[in-house]
Amino acid sequence: MNISYYVLPIYILIRMLFTLKKVNAFDSFVEGCKDGIKLILKIFPIYIAMLFAVKIFVGSNLLQDVFEYLRITVINSDLVLQGVMRPISGSASLSVMTNIFDKYGVDSVIGLASSVIQGSTDTTIFVITLYFGSVGVTKYRYALKLGLLVDLIGFIVSLLIVYFIMV
Repeated sequence: MNISYYVLPIYILIRMLFTLKKVNAFDSFVEGCKDGIKLILKIFPIYIAMLFAVKIFVGSNLLQDVFEYLRITVINSDLVLQGVMRPISGSASLSVMTNIFDKYGVDSVIGLASSVIQGSTDTTIFVITLYFGSVGVTKYRYALKLGLLVDLIGFIVSLLIVYFIMV
């Protein structure tokens, strides 16, 4: 028997029974649930549209065809693909990282670089689309530019760390 399963229900029960202010805790809880459902209904179309766009982009193999055409040899094209996909979608970049692990191995230099890239960058476009769209922010130009710049810096520093420090 694991007691950790009971911690959260006991905490919620104690909070509902012993509120600091004299408010109806159950009614407040139900009102919060209603607000959560409203937020989900507001975010859901934005999330579906973003997933649809990412699936079309990944399914088109446009990036892979461009890399193959340019024959990028300075940096592994799989790492570049992961660096491009990471700001768009975390699951797409995780899929690219899994393919890198299958192709080169987890302990290879490219596998290590892929892991560091995954941990050093963020899903900027996804975050801006979902969170800014959910609260109605329409002027996100500077946030997008700065977020993508930070992702680029994270990508470059990840490669430098792996190639010059870890290897």
